[in-house]
Amino acid sequence: MFFDIEEELKKLPAKPGVYIMHDSNDNIIYVGKAISLKNRVRQYFQSSRNLTPKIQQMVSHINYFEYIITDSELEALVLECNLIKEHRPKYNTMLKDDKSYPYIKVTVNEAYPRVLFARQRGKDKAKYFGPYTSSKSIKDTLELLRKIYFIRTCNRNLPKDIGKDRPCLYYHIKQCKAPCQGYVSEAEYKESIQKVLEFLNGNYSLVTKELEEKMKQAAENLEFENAAEYRDLLNSVMQIAQKQKITSSELEDRDILALATAGNEAVVQVFFIRSGKLIGRDHFYLTGVEHESKSSILTSFVKQFYAGTPMIPRELILGEPIEDQEIIEEWLSSKRGQKVYIKVPIKGEKERLVELARKNASLVLQQDAEKIKREEARTVGALKQIGELLNIPGIRRIEAFDISNTSGFESVGSMVVYENGKPKRNDYRKFKIRSVKGPDDYASMEEVLTRRLTHAIREERALHEKNALLEEHAVQEGHTIRKEDVLHEEGTLHEEDVLREEGTLREDVICKEDVLRKEDTLPEEDILHEEDIIHGEDALREDTLHEEDTFPEEDPLHEEHSPREEQQHGEKSPVREYDSFNKLPDLIMMDGGKGQVNIAKKVLDNLNMVIPVCGMVKDDNHRTRGLYYNNTEIPIDTHSEAFRLITRIQDETHRFAIEYHKLLRGKTQIRSVLDDIKGVGAARRKALMKHFQSIEAIKEASVEELAAVPSMNKPAAEKVYEFFRS
Repeated sequence: MFFDIEEELKKLPAKPGVYIMHDSNDNIIYVGKAISLKNRVRQYFQSSRNLTPKIQQMVSHINYFEYIITDSELEALVLECNLIKEHRPKYNTMLKDDKSYPYIKVTVNEAYPRVLFARQRGKDKAKYFGPYTSSKSIKDTLELLRKIYFIRTCNRNLPKDIGKDRPCLYYHIKQCKAPCQGYVSEAEYKESIQKVLEFLNGNYSLVTKELEEKMKQAAENLEFENAAEYRDLLNSVMQIAQKQKITSSELEDRDILALATAGNEAVVQVFFIRSGKLIGRDHFYLTGVEHESKSSILTSFVKQFYAGTPMIPRELILGEPIEDQEIIEEWLSSKRGQKVYIKVPIKGEKERLVELARKNASLVLQQDAEKIKREEARTVGALKQIGELLNIPGIRRIEAFDISNTSGFESVGSMVVYENGKPKRNDYRKFKIRSVKGPDDYASMEEVLTRRLTHAIREERALHEKNALLEEHAVQEGHTIRKEDVLHEEGTLHEEDVLREEGTLREDVICKEDVLRKEDTLPEEDILHEEDIIHGEDALREDTLHEEDTFPEEDPLHEEHSPREEQQHGEKSPVREYDSFNKLPDLIMMDGGKGQVNIAKKVLDNLNMVIPVCGMVKDDNHRTRGLYYNNTEIPIDTHSEAFRLITRIQDETHRFAIEYHKLLRGKTQIRSVLDDIKGVGAARRKALMKHFQSIEAIKEASVEELAAVPSMNKPAAEKVYEFFRS
């Protein structure tokens, strides 16, 4: 469907609402709100407007837009917040941390209330305290309350279940009075709960006074161990009380917000003040803020952060004025149920708190910059050092291979992938060796590399055919294909690497010769069988090793439709999915020396592909020693980042292969004679063993006894009976 932006702009209503921008791939790239959709959306496409570089780039990618009309600007604000949170558009200023703060929940609606850790504030009759910025502080508080007030933690339905089961461990370690046994009356238990509520409300004087008296009394009675316990409890209470410092004589709930920016990132520091006490602080990252004003950044943060938290304070003290302040105040007031005020202080105590928050935000950015610098040195910097050692510029993707077996038994291969110096675990692959018998690492490696690279050739061929179909379809429809619309896989065909008119691939994409013309020369045994490959780290799980969980069979290429066209036709078109095997490495690393490198070169020569190959050589102590490249062993400075990265790659390749080998070896060693019976799977085997306890008992059982076992039926019982008597 062709979308004429100029015509659609004329149809926009002068009403409040939300507008949604889409790119050519139907992705939502921006969401905004407007008092008047007609005026706001048209501004993006007016050349006279002085747009920021970020917005200019966004506008250049708009393929079409849609809008939703609302009754008021407030409704538009709420809808905008929800859509941004759900779709996380590329050009919206995004809050990176989607945190939820925990609460302490007291189930006062129960006969014997409990004090629990709660992730969310539910709509029930319980009392909630918080939110707290630290889960650990909640757990420490709950443990302290159990030790002082002996509050139950179980899920038993009391008083209905009193006496039905024995008391739990907490009773025996003197952290519960066992109301489940009727050892404490309901009235006495609720008296303890009332003290808990006082404690959680910040009244620590009662408990400290009580603990001091018990400590002194125990000391006078020469019960020094008990006195020491009371002393420790008293210290714990004092620590909790000390963390909640008084910041104001006004017993108000307020949040202090200030931000610091650096390049495309910003940090907002928030101080949480409840009843005049600083109960915690936290910082949040925002991305995509370059060329944005501080006011705009803080506005985005307030909308996204307070859309996701149920705890709205009475005051928001900000370091910068924000846009749409009145409408945001109205929105927050409706969420809180009481009037909420947004203030920007210029002097006094509140301004000092804002400045303190701003300094903390700047400190976080400074520390992050140093951390990023160190991370770049150990990743991208290490790759540059490796490139300089081997005289290979622009290394981005490295694939490393290893073989693991036990005397040729359950021989497997592994492929680990590092991009920009970091492991890319979604691209890891495991290979079960099919054609090699016995402990032949060279032949096994040849099989692994052949299967991996053959699949890449086939994927590139499929992509080429796909692009040709898209081009042909576009010509028939009368549209012009833009180079950014041509199907490409990230990391394989960049915009500058799009297929040339003659249909060949650039030399630096795969090889110096066009691999597509070699289509008919690939031997049948070199073709990659998809069921032989298992993907990524998740393949370590036992339930992913079945045949049905590996690659599906290739589907023929289908015409691709956009989601909007699918909705119009009422069906979803099947789209061919391409996996990461068509991303070829800039460097292949072999876990070994000259022999393994020569095997890799042999495979590449057979496929007419040119990819640099080096070997990771180890010393007699199985430690990385150097790189074998171009028939020369290159020594490496053991204190360099390049050496550390090579060591990490080598260790990871080795680990990945060994873990898969151990898994397969373990599966073959753990067997039961019942596995040989047709019709008896894992569920029936477990049911039989659970019922009869031993193989001997199963042998002696009759057909009727076997059929009576859960999950068994008469045909299966007869097969088990005949198996042991044949």
